[in-house]
Amino acid sequence: MESSTTTSRSPSNHVLTVGKDISYAAILAHGGIPHELIASDTIVQFAAPSRAESETNALVGWTLSKYQLVPRAQWMLGFKRALRLCGVDGDDLVAMFDKLESRCRFERAGVPVPALLLGHIDSFDELPRGRMFLKPVFGSSAAGIVALQIGRRRAQAWTTVDVQDGILFNSRRVRTINSTLEIARLVERLCNYDQMFVEQWVPKASIDGKAFDVRVVVRDGVIEKRVARLSRTPMTNLHLLNERRDAPFGAAADATCLRAMQCFPTARSAGIDLAFTPRYKSHVVFEINAFGTIIHDSA
Repeated sequence: MESSTTTSRSPSNHVLTVGKDISYAAILAHGGIPHELIASDTIVQFAAPSRAESETNALVGWTLSKYQLVPRAQWMLGFKRALRLCGVDGDDLVAMFDKLESRCRFERAGVPVPALLLGHIDSFDELPRGRMFLKPVFGSSAAGIVALQIGRRRAQAWTTVDVQDGILFNSRRVRTINSTLEIARLVERLCNYDQMFVEQWVPKASIDGKAFDVRVVVRDGVIEKRVARLSRTPMTNLHLLNERRDAPFGAAADATCLRAMQCFPTARSAGIDLAFTPRYKSHVVFEINAFGTIIHDSA
């Protein structure tokens, strides 16, 4: 049995897609993939888990409220268990989800990344002054991220996270918080809820007054697609109703994306988030996404 994050169907192979043909919840419940679904030539393809509440709750291990922010560190434990039950070596796939591990791989390969300010954080008081992003270590789709600007006397934040009755919820609305006390409380809740880290806020180049980054899809060593994501907020994800356009590109940025993909040698494809700095003086890779190859409104 072979495994791949993506593959192409061929007459000689049976492709079984986890997350589509069989759910991660079913794998966890049954202790693996039922033998009758596996043939000698089966290629197991891993797709993104569906956003169904049953699937999310199975991976997390408890029942979440509707739209509740998913604790990604706990989700990751369930995801890794599902991979083990499938009997596959998912090291590179797991490493793509682990933003600290992927950063380490990028740095060793000479891929430019934002500076790491804090690899672990427990409280608001640990944050330095300046502009930064607070992120879940295993995060995706901007969920749980807070863009922060902290000065001597005041702070400002942008996030899709909301708090209702002490419960953290995720939404498609980027809200701005100007109260230092409210920001501090949110940071504290997030640090108690999930595994978080802090990296430098890298200014992005802009198009028509909107900052943008680029989702670059790499498949089998070839750049397949580039999509620019434009936003007036620090979050550029398309599901937040941001604008998409054809992306500018250059040989150096393309080479960086291919080098980033090579850091995960057993993975055939991924979506890489890259940004140019103002006036296109340089570029930086924010992260790599194992399930970021299909660019639609969730990218």
